[in-house]
Amino acid sequence: FYMPENPQTFKFSGKVRSLVWEDDDSGFVTATADNNGVIEAWKLKESTPYRQHVVKYVSLTHAMKVADTQTIYAVGNDKQIKEYGAHEKKIEAGSVVGQIAITKNRELLIAGMAESERPGSIREYRFPPSVGEYSEVQAHGREVE
Repeated sequence: FYMPENPQTFKFSGKVRSLVWEDDDSGFVTATADNNGVIEAWKLKESTPYRQHVVKYVSLTHAMKVADTQTIYAVGNDKQIKEYGAHEKKIEAGSVVGQIAITKNRELLIAGMAESERPGSIREYRFPPSVGEYSEVQAHGREVE
């Protein structure tokens, strides 16, 4: 990325598996793939995260912040979609989720399923997501990572 000044040096809490920019490019959210996954929200002008969540015994694959809110969603090898906002919420997915995205109009959460040894599929959940309320289409021959 280009900045007129020298960028900050960021010290992450582990091996970064996912880095997603905020819509206004003022910061980003990272997720680590270590045994205890760490979700961190960063601002470009600061070298320390302004928000952090540790997910014990979970290797995270993706995290993202919902535009114009403080809500962060994260997924990993624990077969859950985790929501960190005003309160913490966990949605059982029943399979490993590799990637997630939220549509611009915030009507759907799209999840790429990453269960090993199974064909990859794409799920769409109504937003905000709930347990068992989704439609699914097989989209790949391998998992979606």
